[in-house]
Amino acid sequence: MGRRRFAVAGLVLLMSAPALAEDCDKETSQMGLNQCFGKLADAADAELNKVYKQLAAKAEGKERESLRDAQRAWIAFRDKECDYETIAEEGGSIRPMEYSICMAEKTKARTKEFKSFLACAPSDLSCTR
Repeated sequence: MGRRRFAVAGLVLLMSAPALAEDCDKETSQMGLNQCFGKLADAADAELNKVYKQLAAKAEGKERESLRDAQRAWIAFRDKECDYETIAEEGGSIRPMEYSICMAEKTKARTKEFKSFLACAPSDLSCTR
């Protein structure tokens, strides 16, 4: 498990997340990459929280409670899933970047899902939520 493997893994991750990598492509150190991708994960989380609040504001009673419970479960799942997906690099300097990329990708997907829920009209039975 040498440095070459870490470098290759880092390049693969950057290529697999081009939208995320755009902001971090100027970083030259692993520490800089870790910090940059961490900020992108934080920004994705902030956007998710904003959209979640909008969705929760539209819900009432049991629907709101169900949304809250589902979101709490999803957060726990996302965190554990990203831990699982990056466990092979535990102790390595690249793991924080891998973890942040995973978190950002999963969070952006959840945000997209919530935005589609927001676009649903209450009378639209074809809209899933």
